[in-house]
Amino acid sequence: MGMVERITKSHFSVLAFSGDIDQDCVKSLSMIFDAILEDEKDKLIILDFKSVEYISPKIYNEIFRLFKSAEEKSILIYTINARSKLIRELKSDYVDERFNFTDSISKRLQELNLKKKRIELDVNFVNPFIQAAIDTFGVQANLKVLPGKVSKAKDFESYEIGLIGSIDVQNEQFNGRLLICFPDIVFISIYNQIFGEDYTELNDDVKDAIAEFTNITLGQAKASLNQNRGIVIDRAIPSVLLKENFSEVDLSKYESLMIPLATKMGSFYIYILLGANE
Repeated sequence: MGMVERITKSHFSVLAFSGDIDQDCVKSLSMIFDAILEDEKDKLIILDFKSVEYISPKIYNEIFRLFKSAEEKSILIYTINARSKLIRELKSDYVDERFNFTDSISKRLQELNLKKKRIELDVNFVNPFIQAAIDTFGVQANLKVLPGKVSKAKDFESYEIGLIGSIDVQNEQFNGRLLICFPDIVFISIYNQIFGEDYTELNDDVKDAIAEFTNITLGQAKASLNQNRGIVIDRAIPSVLLKENFSEVDLSKYESLMIPLATKMGSFYIYILLGANE
């Protein structure tokens, strides 16, 4: 029994098939097409035949009826990842052209102007994070925060970093991370000022606090990027990295920038890491 799963993207859907396409599979496909037509958002349907070995000729007409219903709504249909054997069988039945086989989703998206412009790691992207950190620590810790010069990120040891608040920054276009990095004593001093403690070492309270500061900072940056540039960033959960976990962050996999932020307690650092989703 074949199965089909709808993977929803921005203004198009990918329908991933597994197993042979039979009558039961077409019933599921019909419900998915009904949902797509009802949504009235998709301009393109991509059929992913990577796991399909056989399509029953008995259901060609039902499949093409679904294709026609989409085409009447000006929705284009293309097929990717079809196996050579399957293509030969469809050709022998004179129906291969109906599936619009293509080698590249990107080309189809570009033709429809659906492929979004690549996000650049520049001041327009970075500034909301800088301002969010200034505002977050200004309000939550009553600290005056002065940003320094933006530069290419260096390894954490260069700044004697011992504690990092980390959170994913990603959506369909890109994947990255926001890292708020502190020498231990700097964040402990900030924590003590806020909560009236006299801690001298890292503990669970301190680690929970840096996670919360990181979450608040991303939340404010997300709001700014969405409002001013139309960039929507997915929800994420912050984590805390200590020195023994720094190897989890491979800076070489990303474009990366670092911004030093000076306070009376000492300096800390924002790292913005950005990579593309293929």
